[in-house]
Amino acid sequence: MNNIERRKSKFNRKINASIYQSATTKKGRPAGNIILQNPKGVPMKAKYMLALTMGFLLFSNYSRAGDHTINTPIELTETAINRFLQNQYQEGGLPAIVNGNIGGITYTLNLSLPSIILLQNEAKVRFVIDITSTIGSYHVDIEPGLGIDPGNISTSQVTAFLTNLPALVQLLPLDQRLKDAIVQAYNSLNLVMYPAKLLSQITTPWLDQRRVNVTNLSLGWQVAPGILRLIPGATLNSNVPLLWVGLWGFQGDDYLVVLSNIKVTVSQGIIVPLSGTPTIWQGSPNQICPKGESIWINLGDVGIGSGDAPVARIIYKTSDTFYVREYGQVAVNTGNLYGHTKAIN
Repeated sequence: MNNIERRKSKFNRKINASIYQSATTKKGRPAGNIILQNPKGVPMKAKYMLALTMGFLLFSNYSRAGDHTINTPIELTETAINRFLQNQYQEGGLPAIVNGNIGGITYTLNLSLPSIILLQNEAKVRFVIDITSTIGSYHVDIEPGLGIDPGNISTSQVTAFLTNLPALVQLLPLDQRLKDAIVQAYNSLNLVMYPAKLLSQITTPWLDQRRVNVTNLSLGWQVAPGILRLIPGATLNSNVPLLWVGLWGFQGDDYLVVLSNIKVTVSQGIIVPLSGTPTIWQGSPNQICPKGESIWINLGDVGIGSGDAPVARIIYKTSDTFYVREYGQVAVNTGNLYGHTKAIN
């Protein structure tokens, strides 16, 4: 490790992690709910992604430090869900024919294409099963209830489970062995209700450009006649952007050191003495500062180590906004970082 690298390492070790926490003392908009409705006329999958993206844009542009909850409902029709079931049935995800032996009898269960039934506050699936066995043939028509596990918010699709199949099967006028065969074959089925990842829009690049942490994921659901409404939500915790600078002169080169709690590009900068003139340095580094890391920008030999502590004015950019910060009297070669004294946003 050369001298400048050792200096950088020593400088970075002196950075206290508490600077990240200081934003929590700043006043900001209190936590609240942003509830978005579905845009009409948008295809189902695109509809959800569009709504969720709109929610994040609102959060990005208007939120301040604190907790914020975004709920984005989507609606699925019976027709759409039954289309998903048909695909599962045709691809073997739902066993159409089950053969077996139980208690000395041989049987075959032939399941017709199931269908979803959505009523007020109730979801059911209709199973029609034709049974042939060594003790007789039977036709069974049952409608077990459906439930959705909130834990499915973190998976690649939303699935439903049967809630009361064993109890309904026990009411059928069948030999107990055939009842047990039906429960064994179908009780553990998972039916895909929505074949897409609900939170695929919470992506690393988006989070990297903001001081945002996802603290809670949730999935609510409601049933109305012909409609299943999924309500995924996320609680996001944010702090205001913190952009810190330091100045260092070493072995004939001068450095602007930047530390940020969001991913930014150091777009433009100017360093002047307290009197305002002459300009010590002005340039457009266009260097990326990763979230939670510091970068050293080589300014060349501009003489920042002489005279009083100068004033630095920096323009930072992200993919969708920018920040202008002024830092008054940034002491040189102290190993310290300084927060801004003026800001326009």
